[in-house]
Order: sequence, then structure tokens, then C-alpha cells
Amino acid sequence: MLIKYCDRCRRQLRIGEKCPYCFKARNKSYAKDDFYQSSEWLKARKLCIELCCGLDLYSLYHNDTIEYGYTVHHIEPVEVSPQLRLEQSNLIYLSESSHQIIHSLYKQGKYLETVKFLKSIKEKFMQGAV
Repeated sequence: MLIKYCDRCRRQLRIGEKCPYCFKARNKSYAKDDFYQSSEWLKARKLCIELCCGLDLYSLYHNDTIEYGYTVHHIEPVEVSPQLRLEQSNLIYLSESSHQIIHSLYKQGKYLETVKFLKSIKEKFMQGAV
């Protein structure tokens, strides 16, 4: 196995591997991390959790099981629709397992159907149709 050292922190890495500790600092696309620390986002996140009653809405509507959420997910990602990043209609509370399922559906080419489904379950929940 060929190894190299990170130029920044001197950790040992395999050739071709990016240092997970320093990559964010070097990659400008991670400027969105500042967004996730902003007071606007923290307020929107807190409101989303309250509106969803702390429940994973995907699990509730898709599996008929009650699970507590863990992650506030942008239904339409910030990279795709930055203008919707703080809109409650674009935010949904999910457990980590549901969050991973949704991202895998996006990657499988089921983006439009998944977005439509997530928006519909958020709307149903907000109208009280559990």
C-alpha cells in the first residue's frame, strides 16, 4: 500500500485519498457550513422540529411506524434550490435511517418522485391528516 502525508495536518493517507480532517478547509464548496451555523438556519430548524412534533414523517407515512427524528432535511437540496433553504415547506424532520434512504433514492434517479412524496407527506401532516 502506497501512503502519503496530508500537507496540512501530516496525517498518513493512502495515495488518492483526501484528508477527511482538512478537506473541508481547502474546498470552497463547503462554504455552506457557515449557513448551517447561522441564526436564520437554527431558527428554521427549530421551527421545523416543532412543526413535525419531533417525529420522522417519512417513517410515519411510508412505514406506519412512529420514530423520532434526528435530521432536518431539505426536500429540494440547497445546491438545487438555494432560495428554498429556509422555507418550512421545503424542510422535513427525519431519522438518520430515513435520511439515508431518501438520499439513496435521489442517487437512484428517483429524485422527482421522492421530492413530490416528501412534499405531500409534509403537507398532509401540517393539515392534520396522520
